[in-house]
Order: sequence, then structure tokens, then C-alpha cells
Amino acid sequence: MINVGLVNILLAYDIDSPAKMNYDHYETQVVQRWGVILSKWPCNQFINPGRLNGVENVHLLWQALQEGKCKWVKLTEAELAARILSTPNITSSPNNTAPSNTPNMASSHSNTPSRNPPNPVSSISNDKSSADYVMSVK
Repeated sequence: MINVGLVNILLAYDIDSPAKMNYDHYETQVVQRWGVILSKWPCNQFINPGRLNGVENVHLLWQALQEGKCKWVKLTEAELAARILSTPNITSSPNNTAPSNTPNMASSHSNTPSRNPPNPVSSISNDKSSADYVMSVK
């Protein structure tokens, strides 16, 4: 559902590029590359749904996707620029972990690298200041 929604929103904006969801490098490979976000992610962690803990979280995500609460949204140029400026410079390492100087939000140990990208929900809402097009992932 998520990958199909990503492809559909890119096609709706005439972006003909092979698209694949990338949870480990979401900010650089999805948001910054195509200017879209998966809005209203319902779970505490933004990770591959196959790695979610508990049936409740999987069901919560599935329900949000089915109801269109969690959906792909095209960012305006201003929203994308603000998002890029507010995102720490993350470089990938061979094991897909964040650099050691990046704070780890999943643990209280600041010297442990984080495997969780920033939550895509941040400050973007679906009000009139967001992009004029919203793509459901149904």
C-alpha cells in the first residue's frame, strides 16, 4: 500500500522515476528526492511496517492507511526547503546507521547510533498551507 501510494503520487505530478519506499534513508531518498511525505504516520516510530512491535501497531497503521488518515502529500517548495533546513545532515554508513554524532532518539545512550530516521509527520499538516494535492494510498 505504501509503495503503491508513493508511485501514484509521483505519477500524478508527472515524476516518471522508479520509486521504492526507503525507510532507513527516508529523508534523503524519499522526501528530499521527490518532495513528498507520508503524512500522519500513526505509530511512535517511523520504521518499516515489518519491523513494528505488536499487532496493535500494525493494525493501527493498516487502519490509518485504509481510511486515508495516513497518506502521501506533495510538499510545496517552501515546505520542502524548510524541511531540508531542519533535517540534520545524515550520511549513510555501510550498516545503515546514523553517524555517531547524531542523537539517538530510540535510546538514552547518546553514543549509540540510531537506526530510526526522523518521524515524517513533523510539522506538516493537511491544512490549506500544505500542498494542493493529496494522494490516498488505497
